[in-house]
Amino acid sequence: MKVYDYLHLGGNQEHYNINNEQFKTIVKNALNDEMFNVFDKSVVSSNGITLRLRNLKPNISNDYLEYLNSTGVPTDLPVVLAHGLFSNLTTWEVLGAEISNTGRDTWLIEITGGPSQDCDDCIDYTFYNLTDIFVPALLNGVLDFTGKDKIQYVGFSNGCRAALDSLERGFDIGASGIKLIDDRINRNLQDKKHISFKDMFATGIFNFNAISKGTEKISMNLWRQYDDWINSNEDKQPGNITVNNFVIIHGNAAGSSDIIVTVLDEKHIYNNTKINDTKRRFNVVATHIDLDGRSTTKNLIRKSINKEKLNFLEKNINLIESDEK
Repeated sequence: MKVYDYLHLGGNQEHYNINNEQFKTIVKNALNDEMFNVFDKSVVSSNGITLRLRNLKPNISNDYLEYLNSTGVPTDLPVVLAHGLFSNLTTWEVLGAEISNTGRDTWLIEITGGPSQDCDDCIDYTFYNLTDIFVPALLNGVLDFTGKDKIQYVGFSNGCRAALDSLERGFDIGASGIKLIDDRINRNLQDKKHISFKDMFATGIFNFNAISKGTEKISMNLWRQYDDWINSNEDKQPGNITVNNFVIIHGNAAGSSDIIVTVLDEKHIYNNTKINDTKRRFNVVATHIDLDGRSTTKNLIRKSINKEKLNFLEKNINLIESDEK
């Protein structure tokens, strides 16, 4: 039904079943599940930083949108995706495309890693610049661009903690970091304002197999904040907020953690968060490095935002606990 709808859209209908390049492109997009348009946007934060957003807008008819809505899919709510440390606008593009192809208006936001906040000479922003300035600017940008007053938000690692802390601190609109061997990162890179995975590899902090091929950076101030949390025994988890629905998915490849974030920390976030409707906590056998890309994780995200039913394994193996109002 989705493919039929796409092939017979106004702009595509005129080329339907005609042997020309336009129809070949239309068919290729349908076969590759690329039935969406890409629009790059930007917002300027209150401290003058240009932040990037990417909209993956489904190319479907109003009739098909109404059909999806009648099945329970909340197509009126934009879906916002924010990845973690050392990411940029393209990091979660595959998941964004998959969600957009289910008929959802999908937005990728760049909390860190962009050319205006993480160049070598850019501002050495703090974590609370993210929570108090960057996150509100990006989320309000989505609301302004779409004309909506509500969104569904999917955050991974820093993308989760920054948004939870922003809401908890009362701004409009977790991850515990990466365990250090010692303080080499702060000593050897102290003259830099922005650092990459490769910088950390050079100091011996990471094993090569854990290194991203990308060059995305974060500020030294942000790293120091995570360093403080990692080495503190009094780090409190965010989540003292009230939302309509809440889902948390954690990995436990190391038993009690995903090697970086502990299951106990995730449990604290789950307990801290208050709801108007439902909340669920899921477990996936994965490390922090591969949790976001696991098919199980992506299926749970898609089903959670689209209000789809869980299959037997998801309900009896992955689902750890749930609460309803």
